[in-house]
Amino acid sequence: MDTSSIMYEWSPIDFGFTCIRQSGKMEEVVWAKDNFRVRYLGNGYWLCTKKIKKATKTEIVVNFCKEIRPEDVEFAAWLLEKRL
Repeated sequence: MDTSSIMYEWSPIDFGFTCIRQSGKMEEVVWAKDNFRVRYLGNGYWLCTKKIKKATKTEIVVNFCKEIRPEDVEFAAWLLEKRL
């Protein structure tokens, strides 16, 4: 990842996510777990989306978009592990 990005003490990988799109820029990396996708938006904000199947349609909805501080491992664990 880009060294100019914020260095986080945690990663979505720590909570069971797998990197499905790697990039040198943190904002372009995507992690996945089951029907969930997580990506860093910048300025400390993280977006989590979920795929929902309705009959023959698949929709992607926002699960959360929250600010998670680089050192806040406990809050990240709650959002990415316990709340999903």
